Amino acid sequence: MNNRFSSIVIGIIFIVFGVSILLDKLGFIYFTWDDAFPFVLIALSVLSFISVARGNKSNAFWGTTLGLLGVFFFLHNYEIIPYLWIGETWPVYLIAIGLGFIVLYFFKPKDWGVLIPGGILTFLGLIFFLQTMDMSWYTIRFLKNFWPLILILIGLGLIGSSLDRRANK
Repeated sequence: MNNRFSSIVIGIIFIVFGVSILLDKLGFIYFTWDDAFPFVLIALSVLSFISVARGNKSNAFWGTTLGLLGVFFFLHNYEIIPYLWIGETWPVYLIAIGLGFIVLYFFKPKDWGVLIPGGILTFLGLIFFLQTMDMSWYTIRFLKNFWPLILILIGLGLIGSSLDRRANK
């Protein structure tokens, strides 16, 4: 039943994109890869979360990462967020991957180790994204004054994990 459902969903995706490309070739709509790319990422995200609902919780990482990237590029393409040169969007990848790790923790709480790369990547991505958006003096002040919070959070996570293991023994 799982393979049958996946085949139907993938078939529908192919039909939608095929019809869109055909209508573009016939001159009825204007359709480019830039328009399609966000929807492909969002469709892959939906498929990943369908897999999560069926028990494969590890796909929460890919569902979150691809979904966030799809939403970002959708907002970017339709100029809902400020225009950024494609070379300036790289911090978004760090944020999406970091949040992917954090969401993975919510689906697999015993695997708390994913919070470390998730927190670091999300934090760095936000800092670099703010810097890209010309908010660098906020970034420098924040890093200068509050970077020890990262050490404190890592330490609290290690202590909490150690106490949790002792309580479960």
